[in-house]
Amino acid sequence: MKSTWVQSRPGRRLRAALQRGAQSALEFLAPRHCELCGGHIGMTQRRFEFACDACVDALPPAPAPAELLNRPAARAGHASTALDAVYARFLLCREAHTHELIHALKYRGCRRIGLEFGAELARTLRHMDFDDVDALVPVPLHAARQRERGFNQAEYLARGAAAVLQIPVYPHALRRGGYTASQTGLTALQRQDARRRNFRPGPQAAALRNAHVLIVDDVFTTGATVNACAGTLREQGVRRIEAAALAAAE
Repeated sequence: MKSTWVQSRPGRRLRAALQRGAQSALEFLAPRHCELCGGHIGMTQRRFEFACDACVDALPPAPAPAELLNRPAARAGHASTALDAVYARFLLCREAHTHELIHALKYRGCRRIGLEFGAELARTLRHMDFDDVDALVPVPLHAARQRERGFNQAEYLARGAAAVLQIPVYPHALRRGGYTASQTGLTALQRQDARRRNFRPGPQAAALRNAHVLIVDDVFTTGATVNACAGTLREQGVRRIEAAALAAAE
């Protein structure tokens, strides 16, 4: 066994050298640039593929979970919400590069950003009061919007988080209805009800009965969307529902 290991060591060194050469050639032909500041990333960056460490470290953290959880109830004008907890990783503000991050994910087709920052979101959740989740459910896109974009950014965030948390993703637990009609003139409760009807249970919803579910989205603003998703899942018998977003608006 020892002689085999010694003989195979030059082969491993050769393969490693070839891999480094291929990476160097790729960097020369198609150098990587940070999606946030536009600067050259280079070969030394290893945390993220499309964002430099300095830019990511400079992104402001999101508000506390208690503040985020209060947003859906405050918008509806009453204390009822279908969510048990809400988390986010970054604060979405004009003074930071968070908008560029979300734009690159949604509109430049950088799916790898979804996977990498979904993992970053999961690492943040590990440091919070977060455990015993059975499934991740991405907020669905309307079918026409998904065909237009080619992918659902929330699903890629969920898959990135799942790789860290070792939790399965249920991308078909929810379905999105037609585009929401104008809600001018409706009360807050009527708008909330209309939004909830825009989400329907999907073919995987039955498997989540009595489960603890985490809804995943890219941006958390008022919480109306994830609260509507949570309301639909509650009707399907989901026991506990939390939500997590890559960024929370100010």
